Amino acid sequence: MSNEFSKGKGFQEFEILDQTVSKLANEFDEFIKVSGRYIVTNFDELKQQKSRGFIIDRHQKKKIAITSFFVCGCKEYSTYIAGGYKEVNDAEGVFIEHVVYQRLQKVDVKNVDLFQKNPIFEGVSGSHGGDLNRHPIKMKLINIERKWLRLTGKKELIFEY
Repeated sequence: MSNEFSKGKGFQEFEILDQTVSKLANEFDEFIKVSGRYIVTNFDELKQQKSRGFIIDRHQKKKIAITSFFVCGCKEYSTYIAGGYKEVNDAEGVFIEHVVYQRLQKVDVKNVDLFQKNPIFEGVSGSHGGDLNRHPIKMKLINIERKWLRLTGKKELIFEY
């Protein structure tokens, strides 16, 4: 349980995630993290992708990692992400998405992948309170970008949608 309510939801969420991973790391090799407010409707399809450490969407322009849904090895999490929540302070504009993005810059690029297809979310955003549904044309464009990035070996989304 976190007592640092003023530092924001990302701080609290990853403080608890650190505790959970440290307790389960001896029992499990990897985990899938999904924010509790969301339903990933294509979860079964996405979980088929094999991880080499991290499967997480990152955005090059905004320099953020999408922390609402990702796959991660317990060892990799402990090495690169654990403790990152201490750098978070929502009131100062330092969000967990920024911290995770920066920390992933230290990981060998071959061990960090994008999802091969768009995660499809249902629910209400914890950040802005709005619906999570994206326009179908945007979803198709992002999937085209994902295919192009795989062909070129790039590991971060370039375009903003």
